[in-house]
Amino acid sequence: MKQGITVILYCISLLIMVSCKNEGNTTGEERGLPGSEQDRVEMQERISCSPAELVEWVEDPGNHMRQEKKIGEVVYTLQYKPAAYMVCKEYGTDLNVDSANAGIASLQDMQYYNLRIKIEGFNDEFLKFNIPSTASYEERVSYFSFDMQRDLKLVEGNDTIPCALFHYERSYNLTPYGNFTIAFPATDKGTKKRTFIYKDRYLGTGAVKFLFTPSDLNHVPTLSL
Repeated sequence: MKQGITVILYCISLLIMVSCKNEGNTTGEERGLPGSEQDRVEMQERISCSPAELVEWVEDPGNHMRQEKKIGEVVYTLQYKPAAYMVCKEYGTDLNVDSANAGIASLQDMQYYNLRIKIEGFNDEFLKFNIPSTASYEERVSYFSFDMQRDLKLVEGNDTIPCALFHYERSYNLTPYGNFTIAFPATDKGTKKRTFIYKDRYLGTGAVKFLFTPSDLNHVPTLSL
C-alpha cells in the first residue's frame, strides 16, 4: 500500500515538473505578453548615470548612438545626441537639477545629430578632396554651407521627415574634416526604427544610411544628479 502511494506521488511530481518546464519555455505571445522588439525594450529597466558617465555612454560606439561608415576613402561619423547628453555637454561640471530639467525640456521638440565627414589619409580641408577646379571648390563651399540640408532626411516607420535645423561648422582649413549640426522634429518617442539618410552629391559615395532601432533608442540611460 505504501509503495503504491509512493508511486502516485512520484507521478504527480513528474507532471508538475513538466508543467513548469513548458510554462517557462512559452513565448511572449503564448503567455499573453507583448512579443515585438519594441514591447520587449519597453519592459527593460534603464540605468541611471552621472553626467560624465552619460556622455561616455552616448559616445561609446558599442551603444550605437555613435555610428561610423566608410565608403571608399570617405568616412562618415554620425552621433545621435539625446537631450540629456546635450545638457551635460553644455554645462559640464556646473550642471545642477534645475538647469538639467530646464535644458532637457527646451530640447524635447527636436532630435539632434552631429555628422562628421572626413577623408581617410587626406590632411587638407575635406571640401578639396578630388576637386577639379577653383570654381568647383566655391560650388562645394556653397553646397555644404546651405544646400546640403535638402539632402538630409530621417525615416521613422513610414514617415520621411526633412531636416529642420542645419549648421556647417566650417573650420577654414584648421581641421581636415567637416562638422554638421543637424536636427529633425521629434515626432516619435523611440517606438519606431529611425534611418538617417544623407544623399551625397560631391564626394562620390551616393546615399549613406544610419539605422537606430527602438532597442538602441530606449537603452539610453537616464541622468542622475
